[in-house]
Amino acid sequence: MLLRTRGLKVHFPIRKGVVKRTVGHVRAVDGIDLDIREGETLSVVGESGCGKTTFGQALLRINDPTEGQILFRDRDGQDLDLTALDKAGLRRTRTDIRMIFQTPFASLNPRRRVVDIIGESLRNAGMRNETQVRDKVASLLQPRVPDALPLRLLRR
Repeated sequence: MLLRTRGLKVHFPIRKGVVKRTVGHVRAVDGIDLDIREGETLSVVGESGCGKTTFGQALLRINDPTEGQILFRDRDGQDLDLTALDKAGLRRTRTDIRMIFQTPFASLNPRRRVVDIIGESLRNAGMRNETQVRDKVASLLQPRVPDALPLRLLRR
């Protein structure tokens, strides 16, 4: 299993009064069990405000889960419990996990080339050689169909 969640919950406190006492919780994500195998793709869809972004942020530990477990198989084939990782462990793991937001305007800038937009994550992860960045982006965008034409849109 590439990614597995069990009982994943993210609850946000509702605070009121002068001393900001917790009077309840917003249950943004409430008990998600999920299995994703290698090679599978997952799209999370739903109405506005249903918890899609919060779920993705919990997977990346941008928002820490209130409860539950997130298991991820890393490049070395080891199963990591993302809920137990420290900041350094999360930083290493985040090079392998990405969230693409629902609005293309949040992810895609029409004034930038595709190689620059996608390559930005690779550069942030430490890849400095621009030839390697361009080659990696091209391979990521390459169709997975055996007889497909090679992608040459990224070459100058």
